[in-house]
Amino acid sequence: MPDNEHIHVKVSVITVVRNAVDKIESTVKSVLAQDYDNVEYIVADGCSTDGTLEILDRYRDRFSAFVSEKDNGIYDALNKGVLMATGEWIGIMNAGDVFASNDVLSKVFGAGQSLDKVGVVYGDAIAVDDDVEQYCVASDAISDLAIGPCYRHGASFVRRDTHRQYLFDLARKPLIDFALDYEQIFRMYKGGVVFKKVPCAVIKYELRGASTVSPFKSTYYNYLITHDMKCGVIMKFLLAWLTLWRGGQVVVKRILARSGR
Repeated sequence: MPDNEHIHVKVSVITVVRNAVDKIESTVKSVLAQDYDNVEYIVADGCSTDGTLEILDRYRDRFSAFVSEKDNGIYDALNKGVLMATGEWIGIMNAGDVFASNDVLSKVFGAGQSLDKVGVVYGDAIAVDDDVEQYCVASDAISDLAIGPCYRHGASFVRRDTHRQYLFDLARKPLIDFALDYEQIFRMYKGGVVFKKVPCAVIKYELRGASTVSPFKSTYYNYLITHDMKCGVIMKFLLAWLTLWRGGQVVVKRILARSGR
């Protein structure tokens, strides 16, 4: 596709949500505020009961597609969204995340960006913790994916045909839980999909999340993903030791706190 046609390529953004009444509106506003002129916004709600649906109703006429139905978790809902998408590129915006600026899509897909033969385009991210922002630089070396995630999943866009070829593998959720996104990325990497980094921050996300508050689980899941879902004896021992060590630290801190030290 010639560079001057990039500004016209359709981009699908998918948000899946369930009971996120205090977060969903900022996410929706962020997507709708993009200055890019060809965005398809798909919102999938998992039958929220906390007021989320009432907020979404305010914006229903600006959604390209909307469903509210039971699903088997976030990755099941995302797969449904991917299969609904009609854009050439697909981005995922989790409830609570926002675009880093109103011109992110223009920066990524605007004139001057050559994406021929590229299957995944990704950028940097900004972590937010109690209003303190930390800029997180994604790796330029895509070979780092052989070890673990080197960019934030939400800071990427996947070509639609590629995403449909590499859907989230729900059968592996009991083994790797919240790491299904990295597992999908790793399969694309091993499958020879071409990755390209763009020089901008794509999203802002809350630092607190399942993968950030469970560092040892993240390490374990990453190891399973990169080792055909098999964990060797040495790795199991190391992870067990790290878990006990971390637990010991928590106990010591509690004892010191009770003693006033």
